[in-house]
Order: sequence, then C-alpha cells, then structure tokens
Amino acid sequence: MKTPADQIMTLEAELEETYRSVTELTNELEEIREKLEHLSLYDELTGLPNRNLFRDRFETFKQLANRQDKPFAVFLMDLNRFKTINDTFGHEAGDKVLRVIAERLKQRLRGTDTVARVGGDEFAFLLQLRDAEKDGAEIAGEIVNIVRQPIDIDNTPVDVGASIGITFFPTHSGDLSELLRHADRSMYEAKKRGGGFVFHDGTTAVQGDVKLPIFLGEIQKAVENGEMAFHMQPKIEMQTMKWCGSEALMRWQCPKRGLIMPDDFIPLAERSPLIVPLTRVSLTMALERLASADLSDHANSISINLSPRSLHDPGLADEVMAQLRDTRQLAELLVFEITESALMIEPEKAVQTLTQFASLGVRISIDDFGTGYSSLSYLSQLPVTEVKIDRSFVRKMHAHKEDLAIIQSLVDLANKLDMTVVAEGVETKEDWITLADLGCHLAQGYYISRPVPTDELDIWSARWHTKMDGESLTA
Repeated sequence: MKTPADQIMTLEAELEETYRSVTELTNELEEIREKLEHLSLYDELTGLPNRNLFRDRFETFKQLANRQDKPFAVFLMDLNRFKTINDTFGHEAGDKVLRVIAERLKQRLRGTDTVARVGGDEFAFLLQLRDAEKDGAEIAGEIVNIVRQPIDIDNTPVDVGASIGITFFPTHSGDLSELLRHADRSMYEAKKRGGGFVFHDGTTAVQGDVKLPIFLGEIQKAVENGEMAFHMQPKIEMQTMKWCGSEALMRWQCPKRGLIMPDDFIPLAERSPLIVPLTRVSLTMALERLASADLSDHANSISINLSPRSLHDPGLADEVMAQLRDTRQLAELLVFEITESALMIEPEKAVQTLTQFASLGVRISIDDFGTGYSSLSYLSQLPVTEVKIDRSFVRKMHAHKEDLAIIQSLVDLANKLDMTVVAEGVETKEDWITLADLGCHLAQGYYISRPVPTDELDIWSARWHTKMDGESLTA
C-alpha cells in the first residue's frame, strides 16, 4: 500500500504529464492556427499571396496613393497554353510550371510590389510606377520575357507565353473589382493577339510582344519523330525556260494539327538552339532526295536555308564535311542559302565556314540580296556563286522606277562578280518579261509554281512544259 507521500508524488507526476500534454496540444493548435491563417492569405502551391491578401494589399496601396498622391498599376496576367501543358504532361507538370513562374516573378519584383495568384493560372500585380505607361510597358515586357523562358518538363523544354492586361488607379477607377474587370478585358485582348500586354485606356490597345502558339518541345519531338517534310519551289532558267533546281522549304506534318507552315514554327526555332538540329534534318533530307534522283541532269539542284545560328555552329560544318566528303557529285547539286544579315554576325567566321563548304563543291547563295548593308563588302571574300534579288524589289518594280533601278544595279554587280542572279517573287508574266530584260538568269515565284510536295514535282514538271509549249514569254 502506497504511503501518502508516494501518492502525492504520483499525482505530481500525472499533473506534470498532463501539463506537458496540454502545452504540446496548445503549441500544435497554435501551429494549426498559424497555418490556417497563412492558408487564408497565401497560395499553398506557389507561396504567393492569394486573392484575399491581394485585396488587403490593394487597400494599403489605395490609402498610400490617396495620402501621398502615388497612383499605381494593376496588372492581370494569364498564362498562354497552360491547359495544353496539363493535357500533354499532366497536372504535376502544370504545378511545376506555376511554381517556377512564381519564383521568377518574386525574384524580379521589388519589395514594395505585390504579385498574387488569384486563379488557376492567373496572377495579379500591384505596382507603384513613376511614369505610368512608360514604366508599365517596361515592366510588363520584362514579365513577358521572364515567363516565356523555357521550363524543363520530362527533358522537354516547354515555353509558356503570357497575356497581361494593364489598368491604373485612380485613372481608370478607384474600385478594385472594376479595375480587375478593365484589366481582364485588356488581358483577353492581348490573348487574342497571341500574347504580350495591352493597356486599358478606353480607346486604344497598345500591344506588347507576341508569342507563337507552339511549344519548342513540340518542335523538338517533331524533329525526333520525323514529322518534318520538304515542299519544293522550282527555279527556272529564264532563257531556256528549263527547270534547273528547287528551293526546299520546310513543312511540319503534325499528326494532330495537320500541315503547319514554316512561319508558324521556324521563327521560334531560330530563337533557340533547336534550329541547329532542324537544319541538320534539312541537310539529310536534301542529300537523300539528291541521292534518289536521276543525276544525269547535273543542273537540277536543291537549295536549303542556313539560319545565322546554324551558319556559326561549328558542329554543323563538321557534319556537312563528313556527309559530303565522299559524295562530290551530290555536293555540286547542293546550295546553301544565307541572308546578308547573317553575314554580319561574326563575318570573318562566316567567311571561313562558307569557304569550307565551297571546298567540298557546295554552292553558296545570298538570299534577300539588296536588303543588307555593309555585308556587301564581304562578297569579294565569299565563295558565292548565286544571289537572289529580294521579292520586295520585284513587287514594286512596275510602280517605282527606283526599285527597277536597284534591280538593274544588283544584276550588273552580280554579273561583274560572275554570279548567277535569281529573281524571287515572280508572280506574273509581266514580272518574268521585265526581269528577263534586266538580265536575271533564274526565276522563282508563284507564276512558275507554289511550293509543292516532293513527290509531286514530276507532275508539276509535266504541266510546266505543257504550259511553256503554248505560251510565249517575250515582250
């Protein structure tokens, strides 16, 4: 039997344990309260303020603006193609995109600014600006560029665009709900235009940078899956009217979207390293086409375009040399087209690379000839065999004598340098006759043919010769 002293000690121990349990429970409840309070004010996924805290911050901005005459901007941003990311890669990928973009935004904005996640893929901003439109455009442009940087999803670079609507307190309203409605309408105007930012000013929409609605990762997979194909636009010798070559123009035969034109994906690829493997695919396809063709007609060449990034890629030069080292016959039928502007990026290196290509027998063509500037000074150093008169001169030559004079001067210069002259954009019989009289050697354009699939070239050729048999191309 326990003595009274033992009983007292037992009770004291039980009380101490009860006190410790109550303390732990109190601490746990306080942690839960703090978490609930945090969840009521912050977005759990991104750690950004949520809609509730955004409204509180707006009231603070509003009071400060009224006291110190400091107007501020309200931005509303929606992510472009976010649904496609969820549908393609799953919701975990979508969550990753939101977290990455939230972190980028937090790093860019000042401590006095507020960015909140107010919806699934919608973000709202409160920003104090000195010069409303100037500073607003600058910051919105930076945000668009920050968002558009690729995000790696399962080893696939995914680029997400942004559409931003911009409105100002108190210029457009003193009420947050109304300001958000203004920003929402402007945001959807930006989204209809492809992305960027649009100001709400009652009458005018000022558009920001436009982003193409295609992922870099999609293009990469298309290259890997062999979805790229050539459409060929023939070139005709103007004196004999014979088909002498074709320009290979890339098309994307997407299983889901159908045929995608180059303007919808090439500019995006050119802004990334992806243009290099795309160029290598072009080279391989051109050589396969040449190898399978009847080489008895050595004049029937294939031209492919080299972007500035590809032109200065040392790996491409090595690959071209490796593929052509033992196939001189094919090399002589291959033409690399480069623009004058491409030559202005490290011109000495461009000269070196193109000289390597020429040593294998590859012909070099200057595209958009006449639209460049000091690159003309490199013509004497380059192994160029062909120049292409830009279509902008051809389009205006009948209405503007200045453009006609420019074409004549460019033809005279090319002839003196012993180069073949190709006229682009030949769309009418009148174009043909004028350019032939000016001394152009080859013609390319819709009057001859639109770009056609490779397997339809023979059909086109038969139609062309039938057409020429019954038509005179002289004045």
